[in-house]
Amino acid sequence: AASLIMKSTLMDMMVRSRVVITENMIQEYYESHDEYRGKDSVHLKQILVKGDELRAQQALSAINEGRDFDEAAREFSSVLVSGNADIGWVALEDLSENISEAIAAAEEGEVVGPIAMNDYYAIFEVMEKGVFGNKDIDDVREEITMILGTKYQQEAFDHWLEKMMSEYFIGVYI
Repeated sequence: AASLIMKSTLMDMMVRSRVVITENMIQEYYESHDEYRGKDSVHLKQILVKGDELRAQQALSAINEGRDFDEAAREFSSVLVSGNADIGWVALEDLSENISEAIAAAEEGEVVGPIAMNDYYAIFEVMEKGVFGNKDIDDVREEITMILGTKYQQEAFDHWLEKMMSEYFIGVYI
């Protein structure tokens, strides 16, 4: 405990007050970390038909004939999330390769499928495309400042301690 208290006191006296985080440092950190950018995503509606390709084709035909996607989902889908065809925003990289490619090539409002996946046939309606999960720099400025502050304070402390140890004999007696 005494060692931790001494380190904290030394950190306050010798390091913390000397570390300055600039706007450029924050901007550079923000731009170099993907978690702030978000992911290419799509807002989807889905119809999943278990093991019956003919039923999936019937659902697609009904939609192509002008039937509302949600109505077709209630009639043909084997699985509805919350009783609804809308599955929300999904990152393209989180989808299987064949589904991701088909949906990435589709335009907003386009219906894609049926696509075989495991025991199901899936039909998707692409509602919107965009980047989802991105964070504005103003929303994460404080978080980045704390991360950088901790990092540079530790680096400065280690440098200071190494300098002190090289200039003065510091021994540990047991």
